[in-house]
Amino acid sequence: MNIGVKVFLGIAAFAATFHVAGRLAAHDAPSGWAYSPSCCNTIDCRPVDGPFDKLGHHKVQVLAEANGFRITTTNEFIPFNSSMIRESKDGAFHWCSRSGADNTATICLYVPPFGY
Repeated sequence: MNIGVKVFLGIAAFAATFHVAGRLAAHDAPSGWAYSPSCCNTIDCRPVDGPFDKLGHHKVQVLAEANGFRITTTNEFIPFNSSMIRESKDGAFHWCSRSGADNTATICLYVPPFGY
């Protein structure tokens, strides 16, 4: 094998390793646990941490209702028994929506266990 081919293969292997590691990290919540790949395609999931951002703009909220949860920005109702409900591993709500946008359909909703 000539030196050019060896260099090319080495660069390709490094790039592939970096790409895979980057995609895996993108499925992690900020606290370190992994979002399910069926819920998150690198940008879809994020924590829901309050009603306003640092500039005072409304943010996504999850409201508990009698039979499920309501997503405030889309007005979606997610029943407690929905397959979209997943257990949060850090005691916080996390919302996964199409393309990570605040006005698109819910893919998954990570909910802290009751009594957390």
